[in-house]
Amino acid sequence: IHVSRGELQLARRELDQVRDLRIGVPDAADEAEDARVVASLLVADGQWAAAEAVLREVIERAEADERPLLQAEATRDLSMVLRGTGRHVEAQTAARMARAIFTRLGAEGELRNLARQSWDDAFATELRGSLAPLHVAQELADAGRYGELLTYLSARSQEELEQSPMLTLLCGIAHSRLGRLDLGQQWAMVAQLRARMLGDRTLEVRALNVSGAVALERGGIDEASYFFTRAQEQAMQDNDMATVGRCANNLGIIANMQGDYARAVGAYTRAIAAYEQAGFHRGIAESRHNLGITYREQGRLDHALEAADAAVRDAEWLNDRGFKAQALAGRAEIRLAQGEPELAIREAQEALAIHRERNDGVLEAEDLRILAVALGLAGRMRDAEEMLRAVIARATKHDRPLLVASAQRDLASLLHRIGDRPAATVMAQAARVTFDRLGATAEIAKLDALDATMASSSRRAQP
Repeated sequence: IHVSRGELQLARRELDQVRDLRIGVPDAADEAEDARVVASLLVADGQWAAAEAVLREVIERAEADERPLLQAEATRDLSMVLRGTGRHVEAQTAARMARAIFTRLGAEGELRNLARQSWDDAFATELRGSLAPLHVAQELADAGRYGELLTYLSARSQEELEQSPMLTLLCGIAHSRLGRLDLGQQWAMVAQLRARMLGDRTLEVRALNVSGAVALERGGIDEASYFFTRAQEQAMQDNDMATVGRCANNLGIIANMQGDYARAVGAYTRAIAAYEQAGFHRGIAESRHNLGITYREQGRLDHALEAADAAVRDAEWLNDRGFKAQALAGRAEIRLAQGEPELAIREAQEALAIHRERNDGVLEAEDLRILAVALGLAGRMRDAEEMLRAVIARATKHDRPLLVASAQRDLASLLHRIGDRPAATVMAQAARVTFDRLGATAEIAKLDALDATMASSSRRAQP
């Protein structure tokens, strides 16, 4: 770091301190890493030939000690030295050797850094070619096309997936978004460990956020809060604003679940600001969508509809049908709160059609829950009951406890209106157990209101 900042005296002083420490605890492998840093200092001093000699020795020692990352880093540094001395053909040969090792390790960050050096356009394009699978996979993930993403990744070899922390992480994201939470968590953990081994801090932090998202889907609010908070702090230190936005958005979801709506609005507002700095437009749209949900929970229906309309417009501008379906489902819930079941039915059905087209079983189940509530309000009680029972079964299969409990609460309300109070009470109690376990304070408050309504009806029914 000191060398990159031009603080050569500080760099020399710290290297001397390291050398003194090594005397007491010799370690040949770490000494090779120290030598690589010494070479960078020699380059800064203009001692090109000495730097080249040191780096060639480091490469030999790293290969003998089976330390491929150090070997690749030293080979990359050697390519810079060779280019600096005008030996461009040798420099490109060394860069190709470094690229081969970085590719085998799945060190995407290092590959990007290598390609960003002052090469001519043709050679820089050649170096970036190793990142092509990653670019395709990331585009599919950014577009929310998770089924296609898994199909694309399944065509890669198992070895390639496991070596690439980013491809591994995208695999985890796709599995979790499609309802396979166990697989999603496993791949996210592999990605986090691989990124840590490679020193890719940005990717490690993003993997932490994904682990938090999976924990949240499974109902572990405390665990999810820990992951999101830790990831957000580290992302802010690294000025990784896209990940800061993701974490803030997810912390807003937790605050909303806990009924702390002011904190949720603040979190979503921070997420939008971070996404704007990162230029991540889909993130901005998703946080606007979530902001609309919080406004709806507060009863600020005009603000909620304004945010939902903006989310739908964002989805159309992004040409993202998957997100458009989510935004339409969110707007349908606002229509329900406004007492407009027919409009809610229309928008929930449109969202459902898109999610079915995309084979997204998890979000399809959420659409069905909203549609069932709308049907119930429109007087189609039996259709609504049958649909809610199907949602409970699907959500249970997908290990989505919050969705299970929400559908149970909605079914309890419907059964109460039908007149089956014993069944309504049983269903409400089942929902309460899950909401209590999840710490979903806002949902518990809704259940309290439903219980009060049922108790009042029972009292009125007494002779």
